[in-house]
Amino acid sequence: MKNNLIKYIYLLSLIIIFLSCNSNTIQNENIDFINKDSFSVNVPSNNKDSNINIHWATTDISIGKNRIAFALTEESEGFLKDYEVIVSSFYLSNNKNSLIHEIVRASYYDWPHSRGIYVANMDFDKSGSWGIAISVSNTQITGELTTALTVNDESKTPSLNSKALMSINKVNISEDNLSNITSDLNPDPELYSLTISEAIKSEKPLLVVFASPGYCITKTCGPQVDILKELKDKYKNEMNFIHIDVYDNLDQIKGNLEQARISQVVLDWGLPSEPWSFLINSKGIIVGKFEGFISEEELSQNIQLVIR
Repeated sequence: MKNNLIKYIYLLSLIIIFLSCNSNTIQNENIDFINKDSFSVNVPSNNKDSNINIHWATTDISIGKNRIAFALTEESEGFLKDYEVIVSSFYLSNNKNSLIHEIVRASYYDWPHSRGIYVANMDFDKSGSWGIAISVSNTQITGELTTALTVNDESKTPSLNSKALMSINKVNISEDNLSNITSDLNPDPELYSLTISEAIKSEKPLLVVFASPGYCITKTCGPQVDILKELKDKYKNEMNFIHIDVYDNLDQIKGNLEQARISQVVLDWGLPSEPWSFLINSKGIIVGKFEGFISEEELSQNIQLVIR
């Protein structure tokens, strides 16, 4: 109890520092679909001894529950992995009442290419500017940083707990047809056998991944589709799995994205970047949405909740 009180007092002091100095404040950027990079926004730590930086992997934040994902780096250590990370939120749009709204512990998950990400599930009850204080510690490094997020009234992409769109995506007709459906060089035909509409009508849970393995500049789309294949092999008797490529005219691109045309399904779902994954329950309700790469471990944890 004493340790929790000390931590609360310390976080409160961070808020006071944050409100008096906005040098670390950022706003969400408008991300161009093709050029989106999950690690493009940095916020330095306010701890001079440990120059910790945050790299946001979440851009679509709205009122309600949100999966907030970010990476942490430090100049001498690189990507910080498996640290104890505590995240607190406080509303900034009314400085008179900027008390801590929520304190949560972030979970760490490995990413491809020796990177890693922290995930905190947070609840925002109003739109506007929110302050985020992050405490980072292990036996070698301790640091804190403060930043800000903009919370929108509504999500730009399909919202959690909303009905999934009954989309008609391209399906596999023959083995020769796969190259027009996916840029995956080693495609699994079973991932292209159903439309989203058909999968939802089957009254089985569904995991759908939007990604373009052959053209993703963040190099996470291929690994994301590979994870989809592994999960399909593990759970195919209990739920459906679909991969939808971002681009509609794969046979015409020929390595030049200037000729690429975004799939209508991707446009209908309002996706500004890739990859995106959606977990849909047997009633057609979106119960999980994941911007950027999501590890097999984190996806499996969420899948277990819908197949029980």
